[in-house]
Amino acid sequence: MGNCGGKNATAPADDEQGSSGDGDGEQKKVVVCVLDCAESVGSATVRALSGKCGDTFSIRGGAKEIDKEKVAPLGELPGVTLMTITMTDKASLGTALKGVSVAFITLAPSEDRVDVIEGALEACKDAGVKHVVLASSTSAGLDIVFGKQCGEIESKVKESGIPCTVVRLPLFVDSYLGFKDGIVNQSKICCPVDPQKSHCPVLVDDVGKATSAILSSFEKHAEKTYNLVGPRHSYGELVDILGEVLERKIEYERVPYESSKQSLISAGMDDWQAAGVVEVMQLIDEGAPEADIAETGDFKSITGEEPTELKIWVTSVKSEFQAAE
Repeated sequence: MGNCGGKNATAPADDEQGSSGDGDGEQKKVVVCVLDCAESVGSATVRALSGKCGDTFSIRGGAKEIDKEKVAPLGELPGVTLMTITMTDKASLGTALKGVSVAFITLAPSEDRVDVIEGALEACKDAGVKHVVLASSTSAGLDIVFGKQCGEIESKVKESGIPCTVVRLPLFVDSYLGFKDGIVNQSKICCPVDPQKSHCPVLVDDVGKATSAILSSFEKHAEKTYNLVGPRHSYGELVDILGEVLERKIEYERVPYESSKQSLISAGMDDWQAAGVVEVMQLIDEGAPEADIAETGDFKSITGEEPTELKIWVTSVKSEFQAAE
């Protein structure tokens, strides 16, 4: 069977089937739905899943605006069909989830994400989805913004009765791109965290690689919770690696947490989300195990590979930290 790349749809394709096999023994495609592929983790998962099994799986990418620049190219990938959904609209979710075997629910970028994800879980249950993969946080259960939200979300998915896999995520390595202006213009990183304290951020593309592996063989990951973390390092080590790759000295300046929060808000982050990021940074300063996670081996056990080393990532985005000539 050929792929269905390049399609946009409001209803499932005729050759899709949530289960495999029919009367004459023909193998049907497993249908996977990613909610929401406009988010970085959802987008990375769609790309990785298409590369892994775009010729054998039918991959639905749900987003509110599928014609947006960040979303539209996903529809050209092998096996991918983009579908217009609103996470708070039960009808659009029901259409996207019809015939789906496994759904990936990313963390909704809204303060009421608990209610949003609970609604998505109800839609999954109504549609007969067999398995749910849920994004969460390594701080789940802690008395901080992200911890309280994700603790509730994990409880909701378990209460739903749908077989599930939870992937807990730390901060993203990709967020270091937020230091771009300071590095380009002043050869400096300004951050409130003690530069000697370690933490374990993960690359978004690595998350996509791991979640796509889970989605492609979801039954063997049922009822498991994974910590998808990257190699441990400190901000001091980040500065050293940046200096080595860029071939110039990069300084590190500690700033007040409130200043960091305001910088995040000025960059376009909502107040509640900026407060949540700052709380996670404070966990790093405190040496909390939820931030400085010992190597779990989860990423390698899922993908068979090691997570991306920091220097490899810095080298790959070197041009982002250099002034335009």
